[in-house]
Amino acid sequence: MEGFPASRPPPTARSGTSLAILTYHREDLQIELTRLTVLKNIHVVCAYATGIGFLLRGVLSVNQSSLLKHKVIRTVPHIVDTLLLGSAVSLLYIWSLSPLELPWLIAKITALLVYIAFGFVMLRFGSTARRRWFGFVGGLLTYAYIVKVAHQKTPFPFLDAGL
Repeated sequence: MEGFPASRPPPTARSGTSLAILTYHREDLQIELTRLTVLKNIHVVCAYATGIGFLLRGVLSVNQSSLLKHKVIRTVPHIVDTLLLGSAVSLLYIWSLSPLELPWLIAKITALLVYIAFGFVMLRFGSTARRRWFGFVGGLLTYAYIVKVAHQKTPFPFLDAGL
């Protein structure tokens, strides 16, 4: 029977067909909603983790700490950001969305590129304290914008009445 997972047999006439179909559909929907919730929670947790990581690395960068060269501090952000990007792409796929269809998503992706650029300024091209501060503050402000856009689903979250 189409629409049923291969792991479960379709209901038989003996089991009360219409009630069994309704039960299967409800269970399938619940499983799908659970998967979607887990994926969205991974995305949200990684989004906040990347912000905390940027803040931590920014403080270390501004203070020119040698901890920035520690393997964990250099590796963990890549893992978190990979999970963040993977969960975002998976959610777009599940929801059948193109990132170019929604203005707030275009704004979020554009801001993400700006955020990455500020990170480069802070961590790679920060030869002076002023440049490191510029990258740090710019990255934090851009991160705040990305989070606000994600919450309000508008490219102009600070102009909307629902602050």
